[in-house]
Amino acid sequence: MKEQVSGWTPEKTAEVTWIDPKKIRQAALLYANSKPASIEWGVAMSQCTRSIATNLSILHLKAISGNLDVKGGQPFWQVPGYKKSWVKGISDPEQEAKRITGGYCFSAAPELSFDPSAHQPAVWKAIVTGEPYPIKALFGTHSNPLATHEWPQGYVRQALEKLDFIVWTEITMTPSSEFADILLPVCTPFERDWVTDTYEVGVFAGQKIVEPMWESRSDFYIYRELCHRMGRPEIWPWATEEDFCNECLKDMGITFRQLTDTCYRPASDIWKKYEKGLLRPDKKPGFATPSGKTELWVSFFERYHLDPLPTFKMPIQCEEKTPEMAKEYPLILITGSRELNYPYFHSQYHFIPWLRELQRYPTMLIHPDTAAGLLIQNGDWAWVETRMGRSRFKADLTKRISPRMISIPHAWWYPELPGPYHGVFESNANMLIDPFTETDPATGTTELRGLLCKVYRAEGPPDGVIDERPIFKNN
Repeated sequence: MKEQVSGWTPEKTAEVTWIDPKKIRQAALLYANSKPASIEWGVAMSQCTRSIATNLSILHLKAISGNLDVKGGQPFWQVPGYKKSWVKGISDPEQEAKRITGGYCFSAAPELSFDPSAHQPAVWKAIVTGEPYPIKALFGTHSNPLATHEWPQGYVRQALEKLDFIVWTEITMTPSSEFADILLPVCTPFERDWVTDTYEVGVFAGQKIVEPMWESRSDFYIYRELCHRMGRPEIWPWATEEDFCNECLKDMGITFRQLTDTCYRPASDIWKKYEKGLLRPDKKPGFATPSGKTELWVSFFERYHLDPLPTFKMPIQCEEKTPEMAKEYPLILITGSRELNYPYFHSQYHFIPWLRELQRYPTMLIHPDTAAGLLIQNGDWAWVETRMGRSRFKADLTKRISPRMISIPHAWWYPELPGPYHGVFESNANMLIDPFTETDPATGTTELRGLLCKVYRAEGPPDGVIDERPIFKNN
């Protein structure tokens, strides 16, 4: 590990990151000398073709600095007794072997992922091509892949048009659910009881405040009815949502109604659990690794031909590796900015008028100097293009972004435009993403934060979109 990092001086790192080497030294010393210290583990670190190496590097820093499972450091939250695996008798090894993994080990190996799942781009491709086997039907829940999936104008669109039968559960109509043969209206979280430990810091409860409106039903009801009508009632034996919540909480010694007194039960306040045998199934001291140690050299990665150390690699697209592409596409593209997607969440809420008033159009952050060279003014519509396609956004000139970079939102669509697509291919960052050749070799994660692109003026907004606010304030 020392050999691996020895050549990476702050000066060399500055050449790659464009960060002042003084600030790099300052950040390193600040973290190393602060006791305790924590590093935020955000979604951006898992949205690139080096996601495994990036996250391993962060774990290394936490381990060697003594910040694992200490108060104020990196916690390993535990909620003793909360039942996560409650579905019995549903797993079938023969069916598990048919999972379409796209060749990525994280989609296949339980020891690499707590909940292995199919590689979605590979599934869309299989629907269209029939390889490795034909797929005829789709059950879609709470998703809008035409807006939120990479390269939706390709395999996603073809797949939805080709499938023989589609069932979708949704709260509102979306471009994707427009393709459903049967659309099951789902109620909101305010119309059902639920518990979850999704946030890891404890168990949360939500109470039904009103009965489901009109013909809508909860996900619980839909899954229960499906299991029972398909002759597998043992998979879903609970009669009500409260019964299900009680099952999840049973080993914690509380009921759902008791939990709703506070709606929150915090995780146990126990630190250095590795010293107390609380991290391993065999209850021995240590970590849940083959050696029991914090493995800087990830031993079981070798079985999957993965690098056991987080070796730095440049993005697949960059001036250093693809200079000819960089000449045509000279700017670096960041997609999926939460700031630019405010007040929406992924593809949700665009149809709510008062939220749409807060963010009428999809915006692109561009530095004033970059925009001037492209003859783009504040409020102009402009195309952002990669080798996969192009989408248009409204320019927001700001010095908050590097002159060499562009930032755009994802999952944008226009509910006011005609269906079934509702303008989903007009201003969507996912149109620009390659989900197949530019991926992390272990997870299949696509490059969402470091693509090469070019920008040029558009003739105006998409057809049918009325631009009522042509100019932004300078910022």
